Amino acid sequence: MIPDFMEKIFQAFRKMSEREQRLALATAAVVLLFLVFMAYQRAQERLDSLSREIDRLEENLMTQTRLLAHRDIIESEYAAIAAQHSSEWSEAEIHDRLRQEIYRLARNTPPPLDENGIPVPTGSGDGNLVEIPSLGQGQMSEGGQGYREYRINFRVPTTRLENIIKFLERLHNSPQSLRIDALDLNRSPESELVSASIDITRIVADGAAALPAVPADAPPVVATAAPTSDLGRITLNADDWQAIGATVENAQDGVLDIRLTAAAAEVYMPYNLPGGGEYEMLINMGATSPTLTMGVGTEPAGQALTSMQPLDGDGQQRQYQAQFTAPGNAPTVLRCPWIRGGEPGAVVRISGLMVRAVSEVYQ
Repeated sequence: MIPDFMEKIFQAFRKMSEREQRLALATAAVVLLFLVFMAYQRAQERLDSLSREIDRLEENLMTQTRLLAHRDIIESEYAAIAAQHSSEWSEAEIHDRLRQEIYRLARNTPPPLDENGIPVPTGSGDGNLVEIPSLGQGQMSEGGQGYREYRINFRVPTTRLENIIKFLERLHNSPQSLRIDALDLNRSPESELVSASIDITRIVADGAAALPAVPADAPPVVATAAPTSDLGRITLNADDWQAIGATVENAQDGVLDIRLTAAAAEVYMPYNLPGGGEYEMLINMGATSPTLTMGVGTEPAGQALTSMQPLDGDGQQRQYQAQFTAPGNAPTVLRCPWIRGGEPGAVVRISGLMVRAVSEVYQ
């Protein structure tokens, strides 16, 4: 069937004049080019779609990696808040604990809380930041699955505006998960003092799940220390490093290569040091991005102990130095070194690392 069809086309082509044959060939070439262009365009659209999907998946992967890196911090913070909650509390118990918390935060110096969330008596008589004459009975409602909401309104008599602002900040940071729903401030025209009416809601979660009982004959659990704790020259190993938005790989002869996959990346090595001492860190490295900075910080809070030094972005190996004091008196884990910033695709190569006590430098 197809050969007969092609033979008819060839016969028709042979019957054409030379001018018609050239025109037919040009038309066929245009059609062929159009078909090739359409196929290329469809392929390019497919490639663009796959590229966008890869970018989306990479961004999602980096977000999940960042969340996993902060999981321990989040869980510890949640455990501290969950200790202030119980699904077995009655409405009266919730009101009593909320009353104690509001009066505690109204003091000039709020007393600390014990392990049960009860204010510890300190015998301090330094007075109140704001006065709260009375607290009425609140209203309990079912907030949703796994939590309840207890709403209450109270008034603060006339006081300075900065006192009310400070009190509101304490309510916001309370471990009892307080939410300020409404605030009404009133001031007389001839006075600088203001009074306030505050509506707050306490979110009462079900609380943290109880831990399983540990058998008496079970072996003790030993906490994992930071991977590095010795002073002097440090052997570089990618497994000892933590990275958010980057990858750390072992290169030749004890050299580390850090490749950034996202902007505002964080790469550091947890390092265990005795608290209270003064130390010096020396590190040989080169970077391909001038937006990277290097220093030393606390772990897990991420508070810088040194000024974050900018790195030269020419890729050349240089020695950077940072002196710092380890906080506290007990052994503490630091981010040493701590590399931040950068841009996707940037590379940092570390060829040497040393941490020593400052007293050793001048011996």
